[in-house]
Amino acid sequence: MGLELICSAKVITNQINEFDANYHEHFFCVRTIAKEYLNGAADATLSEQSTIRLAEQLSFVLKEWGAGRFRKAPPTREEPEIKEFLCNSNLRNDLYKIVSTDLRFLCLQANARTIADEAQVTEVEQFDEILLSVLNKLSKRLFNDNTNVTYPMKALLLITGFMPAFDSNVKRGLYRAGFRGFGGESPRTQFRLPEEHSRDADMKKLTRLPFVLGDCWANYHNVLKDGIMESEYRNLIEEPGRVFDVLFFMQGKQNNNVELLRFQGPERWYEII
Repeated sequence: MGLELICSAKVITNQINEFDANYHEHFFCVRTIAKEYLNGAADATLSEQSTIRLAEQLSFVLKEWGAGRFRKAPPTREEPEIKEFLCNSNLRNDLYKIVSTDLRFLCLQANARTIADEAQVTEVEQFDEILLSVLNKLSKRLFNDNTNVTYPMKALLLITGFMPAFDSNVKRGLYRAGFRGFGGESPRTQFRLPEEHSRDADMKKLTRLPFVLGDCWANYHNVLKDGIMESEYRNLIEEPGRVFDVLFFMQGKQNNNVELLRFQGPERWYEII
């Protein structure tokens, strides 16, 4: 079982360059500020300036990405509320753990999830708990009346770069790659955010997919690296989660017949341990 890269480095370069330039700019703008914000978690100091800037840019970009504008997209809370939320040290510590347990530390061995010893979190059960907890907090404290997973995942992607966000194009890209459970050519409009202690199928899709992606990143790193480094966005080499977000988005884009990634495995792929 695994995710295969089925295109050349040149195709990767072209797809990255064809992805909307504004979205590239938005991502790197927030990530740059988020790195300053998250680095404070390592020594338990809180930077007022980076927190204010992150609240401002995160709010702006989430709105640019459709929050409160697209159908069923939840509106963001006001900036002072977002700033107060980001000041929470427990939240920032958990976000730092996610950043420090990025896809490069995740893999599959005999269809079981493993995390490298260098990661901040090395137990898969703890990883599951932290990821779901953070997504639920982002849902409740960044947005009004949100129940869907999409925009909390967009916020997580912007702050940490950890994994793709399940918008309609990404879900279609996942389906076209061979992942079941996201709908077909017309993706599920509602992918509800699982509760923190859920063990249902949607929870497993959220927590298992990063390991499949991490395994793919390791297996095809040279081709991915060549494609990224020839693109206009070479900084993506440090953002494997965002790379997969872009590739699945492009693979799922309407009228784009390019094949980039193909999953080989059982229909209930998310039942891995």
